[in-house]
Amino acid sequence: MISQGNVYTVTFYLDGGTIDGQDEYGPVKVKHENTVPEPPLPSREGYVFYGWKVSGGNVYWDFRNGLKRNMTLVAEWGKKTVTTDEQLVLWFDEDIDGYAVETYRGNTEKLVIPASFADDSGQTIDVKTIADNAFSNNSFSEIILPDTIESIGARAFSGCVNLHEIRIPSSVAVMGEKVFNGIIIDVYLPWPESEIPPEWSDEWKSGSVKITVREF
Repeated sequence: MISQGNVYTVTFYLDGGTIDGQDEYGPVKVKHENTVPEPPLPSREGYVFYGWKVSGGNVYWDFRNGLKRNMTLVAEWGKKTVTTDEQLVLWFDEDIDGYAVETYRGNTEKLVIPASFADDSGQTIDVKTIADNAFSNNSFSEIILPDTIESIGARAFSGCVNLHEIRIPSSVAVMGEKVFNGIIIDVYLPWPESEIPPEWSDEWKSGSVKITVREF
């Protein structure tokens, strides 16, 4: 039988976020069936806060509920994205201090990736990476990559059957696997294939119907 005098511990895990500039909050002590004081709104650069989930589950905690046990609440985050006029969806990746191209929602034949994009404050931030599967099954036939791009994710151009050639800038130090999965394409590199950066996946060409590597 649970004593009405029991006191429970509620631990908060911010998962990369901060509250009032601090990366830790709590724990707090709560009496049996009392409500948990809701913390101030946490923040995390490049992300939107969705709420507090109970650790080990997929349920958001309702702060109107009375507490009956010890509990850990985990901050749930989603990527904060912006959409350009060209229908590119970008999100700020704090690990690289730049934008990642998340996906593309347009239908143009020629797609030009911008070298940078201004955030809500007007600060110009470089576009540095193309995410995994970013352009999968898109219909464009030409794409221009800026020399700010440092990495291209796995299967980034998978299924882009209208794309028959691409020029990779010398800034690309990382390349994922099966980048051109399922397509026929000429890939132009700024150096001989024997000199590609060591962080390129050994499987970057895998999965393509036919790939021809050329030097420009």
